[in-house]
Amino acid sequence: MSLDVLLLSNADDFAAALPTLGSLTQTIRRVPLSDQLDGHHDSADVAIIDARTDLAAARSVCRGLTASTPALAVVTVVAPAHFASVDVDWRIDDVMLPATGADELEARLRLAIKRRRSAVDGYLKFGDLVLHPSSFAGSLCGKDLSLTVTEFKLLNFLVQHAGRASAAPG
Repeated sequence: MSLDVLLLSNADDFAAALPTLGSLTQTIRRVPLSDQLDGHHDSADVAIIDARTDLAAARSVCRGLTASTPALAVVTVVAPAHFASVDVDWRIDDVMLPATGADELEARLRLAIKRRRSAVDGYLKFGDLVLHPSSFAGSLCGKDLSLTVTEFKLLNFLVQHAGRASAAPG
């Protein structure tokens, strides 16, 4: 796996947080954790946000990146004590703890990028389930599900928030 990574961190010790990151990447461009990205994210495959110390800044950057660059996968690294603070309103593709092993790191980055790109290409895929938001259609194992708009919206919400405990849309 050879990735172009945008790393947003203010910490000098970030290399210790994900020591195997360098072996998975072609390029790591490091920029300060701030709302001012000035085009640093144009060619990146994934942005890794260091949220170990400044949760408010990290949340703001995550939300800004997903709004301004919908094709960019956004992953955050959070201190164990703050893991429960990350919620769906961060608009991230994944969250990790420091010292994530090489195999897990590679799998999480690859899946985050794949999910983000498939969502941008106009469909969401979750196993054998495929959803097409533009037409409110869905299929399972290639068979049309004939969903109502309400059923589609609920299923779409569940797919986008799979594995996360959160409140249903209001």
